Amino acid sequence: FEWSTELNDTIAEIVTWSSQLMNSPPETQALECMKLLGSAFICGGAVCGALGPRSLSHLSNFMANMLSVLELQLSDLRKGWDEQADCADVIVDVNTMFKARVLLIRSILSAINTIVVQASSFFHPYIHRTLGSTLLTYAITLQQSDTTKSKARIAEMDLLRSNLDRLLEAIASKIPPRLAVPMLLTSTPHILSIGNDMTSNGNEAGSSNKVMYSCAKRYADMVGELFRNLNRPAVLAHMKDLSALATLLLDYRRVYGDQSPDAAAVDEAVSAAVVELSLKLTETELKHVLLRLMEWRDASSESETTSWKSQSRVVSFYTLIQQLNSSLGAIFLPAMSLMWSHAATSLTSLEKAISVHRQRVAEAAGEEGESGGKKKKSKKRKKRDMEAGLLVAMSEEVLENRILCEKIAACVTLCCKNDSDGFINELRYEEMMPNLVAVLLQRDAFSSDEEYLQFSESVMIPSVANLAAKMGKDLLWKPMNHSLLMASRDERTGVRLVAIKAIHAVFEEVGEEYLLLLPECMPFFSELMEDDTPEVVNATVQAMQFIEELSGEKLDSYLL
Repeated sequence: FEWSTELNDTIAEIVTWSSQLMNSPPETQALECMKLLGSAFICGGAVCGALGPRSLSHLSNFMANMLSVLELQLSDLRKGWDEQADCADVIVDVNTMFKARVLLIRSILSAINTIVVQASSFFHPYIHRTLGSTLLTYAITLQQSDTTKSKARIAEMDLLRSNLDRLLEAIASKIPPRLAVPMLLTSTPHILSIGNDMTSNGNEAGSSNKVMYSCAKRYADMVGELFRNLNRPAVLAHMKDLSALATLLLDYRRVYGDQSPDAAAVDEAVSAAVVELSLKLTETELKHVLLRLMEWRDASSESETTSWKSQSRVVSFYTLIQQLNSSLGAIFLPAMSLMWSHAATSLTSLEKAISVHRQRVAEAAGEEGESGGKKKKSKKRKKRDMEAGLLVAMSEEVLENRILCEKIAACVTLCCKNDSDGFINELRYEEMMPNLVAVLLQRDAFSSDEEYLQFSESVMIPSVANLAAKMGKDLLWKPMNHSLLMASRDERTGVRLVAIKAIHAVFEEVGEEYLLLLPECMPFFSELMEDDTPEVVNATVQAMQFIEELSGEKLDSYLL
């Protein structure tokens, strides 16, 4: 008892001394004072951890002091410190001051980490402010690393991020869920806006967006770790708050995101976090959660109906479904029945978006031809200009629907690979396959043949081929095969190339049974062998060589 009383007196003195130093005139806050503050905070954190509940009378003031100093140092660190600093009438070297500030910040983070670990049941009132400062620190370290050329500063930022990671891991794993979950639910909107605030303050757009998304991704990773550490009773006790927290994270793309790869990385991290929560649920509970998420997916405000944001929730939803398929495998197939029809219908949104975009381009071309007394353009020239506009300036709506089709196609591929009990039946096949083929042949959704081919080979062709392989009836294959064969006569090189590659992939996935459709393929192969484009001819030769190996028979004699 005497020992704890002495420690209690010690923490009281540290709190009083740090408060006096913080309120002292700026000219007295020299370099040495910053070092003393760092030492005081580390000692104070250790004492609070040792005292446990007995430190509560001083913990509030101590945390307030540390967080105030942290916020002040972050404000100065954020300015870049490109000039010398005048402290106590002594010109201090920029690098020296920078290191001192980073050391003080690291001391504060270490002290807070000690309190979280040793006094976790009493830390929840400070979660909101701590996470706000911590994630802002994370964003600043990334910004500093991207803008500085100094290897020493980059090393300092790496060390600072290691402190941040330890603190975030402690918050996710040490604080009891009954205390942490409600505070995270309240704090999430503010935390997700931190990086966005940095972007809107006049920083360089590309670097700031990267910082914003990295910050959001790190928070999603932390929430995922929290979900992973939850036990079954905790999940059941806080299911309502956990579901609300997951929904807030999933809405990040709509509220703050864009269509960049960095934003996509946030979507993946958010979905990974929600998957961690889903792994704690029974099949029935997961279906109930998915039904609520489907209601959330289909809800959109009137202001977003004509924007690419109107599809953002659908993209986020199917990003989650893709990860659930990947993580749960065949276990998730019964749940896929809930959204199979919606997924098939959603594939048609790409063609609708292209149609709207084509109409806008045509209207713009018409207005240009009629303005300023200029000579009217011929119909052929207008058509050529319209097609050029479609190729060069894909609208955001087209791109978002393209991303959506990519997610759905990936889900279909995973379902086919995981299905061993007949989930893919004739009804589901006929519902999905025509729309997959339609997306596969949508060349107008891409600005170049290279981009179109990469999308088709990586996503759409595997989806079509795997879905075809789940059906053993040539009558079901015929419509799909006919569409691909007719596409091989398209005037656009990219479409012809994709068509023959898709036919080749289907032969590979289905195997010998697909040889039933070889006779109707041969006339088209003959035409493709005489194509003006070497890539198309080479792809046709490769397809025929595989078919010859599959059938054990040379096809040369069947060519017309």
